[in-house]
Amino acid sequence: MAAETAIPAPRPRPTGGKGLTRWSKKKEAFVGAIMEGLNGAEAAVRAGYAPKCAKNTAYALLHRDRWVVAEIDRRKEAMRRMNAVTVDSLIGDFERLEGEAIRQNQMIAAVKAREAIGRMCGLLDQRGGVNINVSGDVVMSHDEALAQALNKSREQIARIREMTPA
Repeated sequence: MAAETAIPAPRPRPTGGKGLTRWSKKKEAFVGAIMEGLNGAEAAVRAGYAPKCAKNTAYALLHRDRWVVAEIDRRKEAMRRMNAVTVDSLIGDFERLEGEAIRQNQMIAAVKAREAIGRMCGLLDQRGGVNINVSGDVVMSHDEALAQALNKSREQIARIREMTPA
């Protein structure tokens, strides 16, 4: 598992040739600062570029230097993989929270976890109202409607899990 989440070491950068630029410590520092969340100009200054032309330098690096762009994209992809959040993982988290709440006799917390799952599956609106389309003369109590919604959410969860790659 650790091998999957580690950010791979930077690949060697070619130098020279049309459209290629030399990889430098400044560019490495610039990419690192961008990944820390700084804007382009702040990242350029931190990397050691002149503050007077930091905006222009940042623009050039982010739009014209394909090695800088590729390295930022590579690091973002690695970070995305490390912090992958999927519908399935969120539903699993809420199911674990619900189970733990029930074990600790925290029924309100268990209901809240189940409501969160219902909202994720589109069965409950943000105010907790049940989204059920009923046709004909069928009349059901709130409890019956909630039970039906929860059963439907379980079915949707099962379908989502089937569609999500392991």
